[in-house]
Amino acid sequence: MPLCEDCNTWDLETTNGFGVTLGKYDNLLVKAAEGCEGCKFFCAVLHSSYRWRTRRDELSGREISFSHLRLDAREEGIIGMTMSADDCCLDMCVASDYQGPPVNGLDRLRAVPVSSGDEKCLTRISTWMSQCTEHETCFSSTSAPLPKRVIEISHDPTVDPKIVSTEKQNGPYIILSHQCSGEVKDLALQEPEESRLSVPLDVTACSKAVSDAIDIARRLGYQYLWTRELCITAPELSDPSGFLNIYGQASLMLVASAGEEANRGLFHDRNVLYSPAMGPHKDRCFRPRELRWLSSIAESPLAMHGWNILERILAPRIVHFTKQQLIWECASGYQFEAAKLVGDQDLGPKDNAFDKSDMQRYVQRTLQQLPVETEIGRDEASKESVARLKTWTQNVNALSWGKFEDPSDKLPVIGRIALVMNDGTLGDYLAGIWSNHVVSGLSWGRMFSLLTPTPEYRAPTWSWASVDGPVTIDNVQADDTPVSLWAQTYQPELVSHHIELADPSNLYGRILEGSHIILEAACIGFKKLTDSLKSLEGQPKGFQVRPVLDQSLMFDCGCCRPRSAEDQEADTAQFTRLIEHHVCIVLKFDGWTTESDEGYCLLLILKGSGDEISFTRVGYLTVSFSRWNKPADPRGTFGALGWERRKLKLV
Repeated sequence: MPLCEDCNTWDLETTNGFGVTLGKYDNLLVKAAEGCEGCKFFCAVLHSSYRWRTRRDELSGREISFSHLRLDAREEGIIGMTMSADDCCLDMCVASDYQGPPVNGLDRLRAVPVSSGDEKCLTRISTWMSQCTEHETCFSSTSAPLPKRVIEISHDPTVDPKIVSTEKQNGPYIILSHQCSGEVKDLALQEPEESRLSVPLDVTACSKAVSDAIDIARRLGYQYLWTRELCITAPELSDPSGFLNIYGQASLMLVASAGEEANRGLFHDRNVLYSPAMGPHKDRCFRPRELRWLSSIAESPLAMHGWNILERILAPRIVHFTKQQLIWECASGYQFEAAKLVGDQDLGPKDNAFDKSDMQRYVQRTLQQLPVETEIGRDEASKESVARLKTWTQNVNALSWGKFEDPSDKLPVIGRIALVMNDGTLGDYLAGIWSNHVVSGLSWGRMFSLLTPTPEYRAPTWSWASVDGPVTIDNVQADDTPVSLWAQTYQPELVSHHIELADPSNLYGRILEGSHIILEAACIGFKKLTDSLKSLEGQPKGFQVRPVLDQSLMFDCGCCRPRSAEDQEADTAQFTRLIEHHVCIVLKFDGWTTESDEGYCLLLILKGSGDEISFTRVGYLTVSFSRWNKPADPRGTFGALGWERRKLKLV
């Protein structure tokens, strides 16, 4: 491929730590127009990046630099390095036709077919399936009980598929996950009166995703396909175990991650950027680093839909049809059509990730109805309980990103995960948290955006299920983890709980108003606590106090989360009017001693409801100190604030 003089003479092996300057952006455009494939590649990376795709006109006049395998467009006179992880980061690879010895840390360039429907893509999927059967952490994809209704596919493409009832048949089947044209409950089909259903399916009337999935199933040799758009029945929807049985026992799930529209389908053309061969021997290439990241999955529209997140959590094997490539996901990890992880390379930034290897272990145990081990010691039982809790919180963090057309669906979706996790060791299931780990269950908070309460009651305010928006639950540990006698005086204790079930026979479904928990906890007024501790801030030895409200930015950093003076004034005025009714209760410490260099305490902010015992959640507050700003006696100072141990009803 033709290269300009600069790209042709660039010695990639001797680039210094400050990188190289590729030249002015406008000059790169000129050289790209003249035919330099290297300059075309660098311009294409900038044009397609999130940073510049809508601000391309601002690139004019900027200096394009390349440092630490990252493209940067800087204003004239700006020096230094940019280390942010984004889609301007590149990987160096050896060329696809490289014949030399293996190069440590470098992958071989993989060119992907233009269309995701290419036969090479189907061969790749078959290879991944075969490899998965050899994984120790993955379960077999053999014959399983078929869902009540499936699409039956003939090996002959001239024969129309049929929607059939299965009459308790067994067989391998695959699933399609995509953006359906209706909410799940609207798609649920009632059981037919006749014992056997067989209805021809007009593929031309189906969404492109469904027709593509039928084609893939046939080419992979599968006779049965299930999609909730056409196959889900009312009993499968209402039964908490219905989704578990369908998704957990599928041989494979196909995910249309490339677009939100149902007509985008699974088959589409891909435009994957690669540089030409460069360097002294013309055997090195660049490719976007995001080709080995999970961002294309996490940022896909389906990653923001609650029902689709549930499908991904339960399915044992998945092929994601993303905009640029196929990505394989199973309990043993990920594989990429266009890249390979080499050495200690990572999967990129992960906001809403979860560990499928852990979750699939519990899914398969539930499906196989394996008994709970009762002959293990207390320490092992505690470790297993914490392991389950960590897996649960990973799923909570992932599901909290999900949106629902019907907000009341959130708890039933969560309940399908709770069914898998509930082996009795976590305690009673309480609208998104567990009675044996109530402290961890209450220790959630917003990530970035404000949390939004639903117009109609869905869950008590202490449950993360009561709001919409991403949350995170960190630092999971057993609530009976040994702590000092001093810290035990502050630990909350669950006295009682009451969950008003909409359907008394379904522990994992919707709940009604009146649900609550009663805690005995160390309590103090919010104003008293913050005034006392903030009076020490700025002194040589004091605490750092950080309140975070669920539905207001008033205490957030003004630089990181700028807001208008009017909004700040309005929120402050409203909070000040109610501040006398706000209290804080201690949730957990990380251990405070005179020898500790650092200390951290998490508290829950509650608002009184007028009866002096009922409280609703407002947010959380952290109290901390560091080695550079540590009180002489953190325990004594904290304990002298005037704590009162009392019972509170959280609603």
